[in-house]
Formats: sequence, C-alpha cells, structure tokens
Amino acid sequence: MLSILRIKKFYFMTVLFVALSCNNKPQQLSCSEVKADCLSLIKDNLPQVMELLSKQEYQDSDVKKAFKQFKFFDELEKMEHHLENNCPSTNEEYNKELQEYLAIEGLKYLLNN
Repeated sequence: MLSILRIKKFYFMTVLFVALSCNNKPQQLSCSEVKADCLSLIKDNLPQVMELLSKQEYQDSDVKKAFKQFKFFDELEKMEHHLENNCPSTNEEYNKELQEYLAIEGLKYLLNN
C-alpha cells in the first residue's frame, strides 16, 4: 500500500514537473514578428546612431561599428541571424524594407542638417 502511494506521488510529481516546464518555455516568435522587432529596434535607435555618425567621421563600411556601440545591437544581430537561417523570404523582405527606411531617413537627416 505504501509503495503504491509512493509510485502515485512520484507519477504525480513527474507530470506536474513536465506540465510546468512546458508552460514556462518561451514560445518561438514567428518570422514576421522577428522582422517587425528588428525594424522596431532600428527605428527606435537610429536617431542616436545618426547623431554619433555626425559627430565622428565614419566611412560607409564603418557604419556597423557605430551601431555596435549601442546595447541593442547584440539583440538585433541575433534576430537578424535567426531571419537569415530560418526565414529566407522574410529576410529578403526585411533587407528591402531596411534599405528603404535607411535611405529615407538618411535623406531626411541630410535635409534637416
């Protein structure tokens, strides 16, 4: 009788542990959500990067160095890596949208300064 209770208790604890483990597992973001998060990070931080670029002379190839000085860059790189590896078509869309956005913002910046 006592051994049956122990087995039931062990079984119950195992099921409870598995259930709680599955519920705490963060859900994977969809490709479009990752793309939106990347664009949002860039839009939120681009003014600071542009300010840094205007204060220091950077060549076109060094723009990534300017971005790397900000905390958001590591997170952005991880998300971009996820897009490259797991979402090729969404990654192409992201790159096109990013180029368009940066071109427009660059022109706005040049016109205002």
